Amino acid sequence: MNEIIVNENEIRRDKIFDFLQVEGFRPEKVDENSVKLRFEGKTVWVDIDLEDETYYQVIAANIWSIESPEELTRAYIAASKATRSYKVSKAFVKQDETNIWVAADQFESDVQNLLPKLIRLIQIVNNQAKTFAEIMHELELKSSPVTSLQ
Repeated sequence: MNEIIVNENEIRRDKIFDFLQVEGFRPEKVDENSVKLRFEGKTVWVDIDLEDETYYQVIAANIWSIESPEELTRAYIAASKATRSYKVSKAFVKQDETNIWVAADQFESDVQNLLPKLIRLIQIVNNQAKTFAEIMHELELKSSPVTSLQ
């Protein structure tokens, strides 16, 4: 039975892979549930859930490294603000509190229903990553002490 599930998952992954190729991307099959591609300088992952055949996730992983407790605080604020700006995606601090990820979750009864939306989801994740970075820069400027030129 497990082999049938694996084959079905690989079929879903391969349909995503083939679609992205037709759209002009150079995707890579990472494992049985992931396809990786580059989009506007970022690595984006399209993951299928091995247990839930209706769940898909588009992810921009490690878009911002967190290097201090102060930056972690700003990252939580920026993630919250960036998430409020988008309908289907979220920016979040990873559990180990060292990086920011952006993800868009999608439920579809068939992978064929996902494909027409996939490019839009990739764009949304990419745009939200940019929004997060802009907010982080604004927060950093607000928290920096003003120095005078002498």
